[in-house]
Amino acid sequence: MAATTKPIVFAMPENYVVVESNGLPMADGAIVPFGTPVCINTSGKILPVTSTLIAADAIFLGISLDTWDNSNNQYSTTGPRMLFARNCQWDCPLTSNSLGAPASQIGQMAGFVDNQTCSVGSAKALFRVDAILANGATRLWIP
Repeated sequence: MAATTKPIVFAMPENYVVVESNGLPMADGAIVPFGTPVCINTSGKILPVTSTLIAADAIFLGISLDTWDNSNNQYSTTGPRMLFARNCQWDCPLTSNSLGAPASQIGQMAGFVDNQTCSVGSAKALFRVDAILANGATRLWIP
């Protein structure tokens, strides 16, 4: 599976916490689509989440509430105002599951493989699995 550069449908919950980044730079060439998980790497740059970044203790920001494109490196030193949702549920489109049947995933912890794939039972699993949806998506609690 590969990271997506396309927005992911994100049903806006009634209640959520907004995390704001105002001026933090984006990684060179990074594209952050709406509705995808985002983090800050150890160099202080914002980019889509990956398992490598999480393993390296990148700071998780939340689910993007807009699309930001730094493919021309315009935000490499000073980024735009960016908003991220926390304290809500997010439907992860793809799952890499090491636990077997979907029912056994409920209540387990999941981590990110990339910005559209989660892995249930993985190392650095920080997000609770709340539901497995009919379309195969995994609903995660984003604290």
